[in-house]
Amino acid sequence: MPQNSKRVYGEAVRITGQIPMDKPCFVISCNRGEIANDTLRAAKENMHPAVFTAAIHTTGDRQYGYVHQSEFKMCIGPDSFSAEERAAGRATTPYMDKPILFTAFDNIRREAARMFGEGNFQIGVHPGYGMLSEDPDFVEQCLEEGYIFIGPGHTPQSMMGPKDSARELAVKAGLQVVPGEGDIKTLEDAKAAHAKIIKENPGLKDRRFRLKAVAGGGGRGQIVFQGTKELPEKFEKVQQVSAGLGWPSHFVMELNIEISRHYEIQMFRDLTFFGRECTLMRNHQKEIEEFLSPQSIKEQDPVASEQLQKMIDAAPNLARECKLDSVATLECIYDEEAEKLYFLEMNTRIQVEHPVTNAATGVDLLRAQILHAFGAPMILKQDEVTAMGHSIEARITNLDPYDPNFGPLGGKKIDRYWRPERTDRIRHYGYVTSGNTITSFDPMFAKIVGRGHDRKEAVESLFRGLSEFIVEGHEFRHNIPHQLFVISHPKFIDRNYNSETMDEIRKEFLEKFVPFFDENYGKENRYNNPVVAEAVNNFYGHHFH
Repeated sequence: MPQNSKRVYGEAVRITGQIPMDKPCFVISCNRGEIANDTLRAAKENMHPAVFTAAIHTTGDRQYGYVHQSEFKMCIGPDSFSAEERAAGRATTPYMDKPILFTAFDNIRREAARMFGEGNFQIGVHPGYGMLSEDPDFVEQCLEEGYIFIGPGHTPQSMMGPKDSARELAVKAGLQVVPGEGDIKTLEDAKAAHAKIIKENPGLKDRRFRLKAVAGGGGRGQIVFQGTKELPEKFEKVQQVSAGLGWPSHFVMELNIEISRHYEIQMFRDLTFFGRECTLMRNHQKEIEEFLSPQSIKEQDPVASEQLQKMIDAAPNLARECKLDSVATLECIYDEEAEKLYFLEMNTRIQVEHPVTNAATGVDLLRAQILHAFGAPMILKQDEVTAMGHSIEARITNLDPYDPNFGPLGGKKIDRYWRPERTDRIRHYGYVTSGNTITSFDPMFAKIVGRGHDRKEAVESLFRGLSEFIVEGHEFRHNIPHQLFVISHPKFIDRNYNSETMDEIRKEFLEKFVPFFDENYGKENRYNNPVVAEAVNNFYGHHFH
């Protein structure tokens, strides 16, 4: 792949052609927040044929701009259902309640028929991420009801959703997987799997292993153990957690990677768009995401660069094995001890961090996903995918970084919301504005992306974007001060970090920076981002602007 051209572009590289059928298209977002806002924005950018947007929303989410800016909007109930309603068969939230959703879809279809006549329009449903985005039954029901599902279809979701079948397909496709075994349902199965792994890999006998539910995610439904003596008690624990989450008692055992870096590879069908690094996390939740290509880390870590290139080269084989027909991401982990990059899973949906890839390669993955779902042909070829610079994203959450546990949330009402000025180097993705209240679904309310010709410029752009971002409200808390501190840390600047580093940075923030800030700039300015940015520069001796 050609890499690192000298120009930095906007999202101007086309993955697909235009929608071939000259029928009006309706795009329904059945999600909320930032991804709903971005989905509806991407849909509106498709002008031929006419595209109409529909926002499905709860009572609490009615306040947001993306709802009011849609041609159609429909309230589907409260933000969440009571315990009594859930016991009676309701989902946790209307966004995951299929009968409610399909009733809303049908209402929009009736309005479309009134406007254009039966059969003279198309309706697509975009699930976003989370919620029902990786539910193959939801995909199937959409298709049965005559709706287009905007995302990977039933086949890739069914094949790549369970961790054991994903692992088998990855091996078949030639990807390197973490040493382990699948098809574990009982304690005896777990003991046998452990014995087999050790027999095939004697050097791992003193390493710890991880047992995880095939349906798990986000660190839930997992336990770590060392040796079979710990297995009985911990196996019972992970069974209980899985049962409580409604998951099947079916597990995968893998080597526990102690010190690692988290890499992922962006895909659209069998095209690869380089990768991203998401190593810096908080409680298994990504904080900073960065564009990654083999070339970008070759000088610093030639072994990791070579491993990443091999994974990128093999990824299209996996896409073809699972019949991937939309956007997906390969999650991988780099074991620093073994110096090997392993495939973990495929996420068959759009990612929170997809703008990182957009910014560095010039594509718009979300817009292309919508176009392709409505029949637009693929026109981009693999050798035309280029790296046009570097990009880094920071997630902005309603969490208090000055509290050791990032809590409590404090106030949720936003009095002033002044986003950073959009430039060719800075992108803001969010859904709230002044006067809005953050609902309780997700603490993330925005993302800031900085990009440049090289990594140094991308860091400086992100620093500037964060420093210009004003979010204020009575007792409102946000993590921008911590994000400014992280991206200015010497280990981040030198790209010298791994899975242990965030804890080190966090300790330094609380024990050294906070007293320095409070003494020199005043506690009352803790959430004043221009002041925090100046303090971070002085603390590190940087001159970012």
